[in-house]
Order: sequence, then structure tokens, then C-alpha cells
Amino acid sequence: MPARDAPQVLAVTGRLLLLEALAARDDSERSWERFARDLAAAHRSTAGTQFGWHRNGYLGRFRQVNTWTASGHQFFAEHRLLRYLSEPAVEQALTTADRRAIERLCDRLPEVIPAMPSVLNHGDLWAGNLVSQPGGRITVIDPAVSRTWAEVDLSMLWGSPRPSARPGSSSSTRNSTPPRPAGSTACPSCTCVNTSASSPPTAPSLPAPSTRSGISSPRSTSADPPAPAPGPPARPGPGWRGRAG
Repeated sequence: MPARDAPQVLAVTGRLLLLEALAARDDSERSWERFARDLAAAHRSTAGTQFGWHRNGYLGRFRQVNTWTASGHQFFAEHRLLRYLSEPAVEQALTTADRRAIERLCDRLPEVIPAMPSVLNHGDLWAGNLVSQPGGRITVIDPAVSRTWAEVDLSMLWGSPRPSARPGSSSSTRNSTPPRPAGSTACPSCTCVNTSASSPPTAPSLPAPSTRSGISSPRSTSADPPAPAPGPPARPGPGWRGRAG
């Protein structure tokens, strides 16, 4: 979202961010088609090799760990799955069998998900974070930014009340994932295959800045982040034994 279109901040406290009233999301086919192309453009134009972000943030009330990692499988296993198993709410919700199943999935990630580039992710792309600008163009608010697989955004978008089935938006979001390395295949767990867009994508509508403590809005969309400061090599966390990739 360009700065001139960002919502006005009316008040900020340690627990509250009050914005001006935002337009309800326009669910027209034209708006969904344009948003699909905007999202695809944002993903495809920011492809890189490092996963993470230059600082940690929050996803809802949970701390989001964004330590730079060269392997997408290791990043997703450690910082998007295993990291939450120690949260009290998760410990109450999951049985021992559930936890073991998640750990086994983490071990098998390189087998079930092909190697893919990292892209700039909104990170909290559910229906409640989609609003419309004047004219109906759908845009996003309240990001939990990191660089990871494009499918992470798409799966969240389709996991909370999903957009209506519209042929145009479906075909456009399939262009969201940048080309995979030679020899790899489309992700078997979703419909994000790499095809050619029927028309050039429009300029991406980037997230509005958020002042929630710990959240950083994107300041750069360069393909690769600055190299992390020298230090000991990252080691997979407990329970993660998958191959890097």
C-alpha cells in the first residue's frame, strides 16, 4: 500500500492501535482478480535465497521468530511449527500423539515439499486483514512480515473464510510462486503451480505500516537480505532432523 493510501493512525497504546474507519472488502470478481495479480507480483518480484527477516515480530499474541536461515525446510520446521509446541495454549490443545505427528512431518518436509525460493510474505494473510481502497482495490493491513515460501501466504488466505471460487483469481494466484530450481516440481500439497500469467501483473499493494510492538513493516523488497553477522552455524532445533533444502 503506498504511503499516501495508508490509514490514518488515531491512537496508539501498549495494547491498542486505533485506525480510521476502513472500507469493507469489495468481493467483486474484478477486485479479487486484481488482488490475485497484486499478490503474485509481490511474490514473484522479491524471490531470494534466505529465509527469515531482520528482526523478530508477532503473529497475534505469539512471538514470531525470524532468524535468518538458508534452508526453507529448516526455517519452516523450526520457526513456524516446532517453535509453537512449547506454548501453554498449544500444550493444552495437542496430545502427545499430535506432537509426535508434527515432529514426524518436520522430518519429512524435504520429501513432501520441493526446494523453493523465499519471497516477501505478508505473514498473516487471513480475510480480516484484507480491506479495500477507494475504488474497490483490495489491499492488506497488519502484516507479520518475513521471507519464506509463497505458499505460506496462499494457504493462510485459503484457510480462513476463503475467497469465493472465481476462475480469474484462481488462475492468477497460481502465478504467485517464482520459478523453482531446475529439476524440482510443483508443490504437491497445493495448487500453486508455476505458469505464465495471461497478462502482466499490476504493481503490488504492499502492507500498511503497523505500530504493534515488535512488528516491522517491510523497508526493503530486495531479492536477498544483507548477510547476517558472522556467528556459529545454525543448528536444527530438537526434533528436526530433515535435510536442508
